[in-house]
Amino acid sequence: LLQDLPESTPEWAKQEEEDAIEEQPIMSRNHVTLSGPTKSRHAQCLFNCCKLTYIVSAVSIIALVIFAICYYPRKPNYNICSDEFDWNSIANGMTSLTLQGGFQILVSIYNPNKISVDLVQGSGSFKHKGVHVGNMEISPAKIEAESITDFSVTCTFTPDKWEALSLSTEYYRGKLQFLLDTSITVSFPELYGYTYNVKLANKLINVNEVSDRSLCACPQWSDVKPGLNQEL
Repeated sequence: LLQDLPESTPEWAKQEEEDAIEEQPIMSRNHVTLSGPTKSRHAQCLFNCCKLTYIVSAVSIIALVIFAICYYPRKPNYNICSDEFDWNSIANGMTSLTLQGGFQILVSIYNPNKISVDLVQGSGSFKHKGVHVGNMEISPAKIEAESITDFSVTCTFTPDKWEALSLSTEYYRGKLQFLLDTSITVSFPELYGYTYNVKLANKLINVNEVSDRSLCACPQWSDVKPGLNQEL
């Protein structure tokens, strides 16, 4: 551009032309960088995406916390609802050595969870002072959510003559205890039939002890320690 200027161009005109040439790239760069509409659209889109991600994450976390609080598994509570007549019949049978094939024991269980449970099967064995004296079988049952369900347990005692006399003597003295080993299989229909096996080993059962019967249909036990003062 300086070469195209006529020789008669004044010095001040040349200086203005040089200043214009030096400022032109800067003005061009500023013009491209500060393009208002284009920059605003991209910034707004990025802001909306971040905002949406934040909202979805917050709602998901809140929903997960509520689900965990409501459906966190809680341990069920159960009561053995058999009365003194059941245990008396067992003790009398051991005393006379004429035990029947099996004895039905009623159990009430409360399921505090929000999903139902199917009791598929259950079995166990009784030990007295390390000696096997009987077996148990649990009948299948459906344990409804947040409700009390009753089911029966069949107990079969097969002690020998001397062990039977020892058991009946301890019962009438109020000191009869068993150790129970059991295995129970449960399934969860609402969790696509998920199956879980529960095992209990050396569960102490004190026959003559006063137990909680708040879940039983007849919570009163007329003789909470049957035969305590009787001697064989």
